[in-house]
Amino acid sequence: MTFNIANFSTYIFDLDGSIYSGNRLYPGAQKLLQILRNKEKQLFFLSNNSTDTAETIGKKLKEMGLEVLDS
Repeated sequence: MTFNIANFSTYIFDLDGSIYSGNRLYPGAQKLLQILRNKEKQLFFLSNNSTDTAETIGKKLKEMGLEVLDS
């Protein structure tokens, strides 16, 4: 199966375990997200951690060096 990012306009990522682990960004995650942004793809992040709010997750992502747009 071949995966071509041009075939999709929107990407949804689970956070803990996919983009980061604890407070550590996974290798390649930032580069992947930047490639998708450069191709004008929509990015969304999901979390099943009910103790964090959207604001605290956004702050955490920014502290990890990821570009996050406020909703």
